[in-house]
Amino acid sequence: MLTNEETESKFAEDFESLLSAGGLEIGEAIVSLNQLFLKHYGLSSYGINCGDCEYYADRLSVLVPGCESFWGDELTSEEDDHATYGYHCIVRYKGKFYDSQHPFGVSDFREMSAFGMA
Repeated sequence: MLTNEETESKFAEDFESLLSAGGLEIGEAIVSLNQLFLKHYGLSSYGINCGDCEYYADRLSVLVPGCESFWGDELTSEEDDHATYGYHCIVRYKGKFYDSQHPFGVSDFREMSAFGMA
């Protein structure tokens, strides 16, 4: 992620405010986090998924306890093309999969638009 110190500092301040508010459901956390990424980095939900998905998934995991982040290829089976799923980091929470474009989650990670399946 290409940022400068001032941008990162302002993002961190806003993120801490969001974190201290606490009690966000995952969909609310995704919408709020998307707003921070747009405000500070100029990234849409699509833009986040084009190179900043790991940082995003890590931040989401901090906001919503119980989230686990994975690279898509960590979730594949032998029948899957590992190359298709290896370049996107997503979050699993309560049996569903989430990223910046899926605030309501999907039951099968293969359905995510970042994998070209949605």
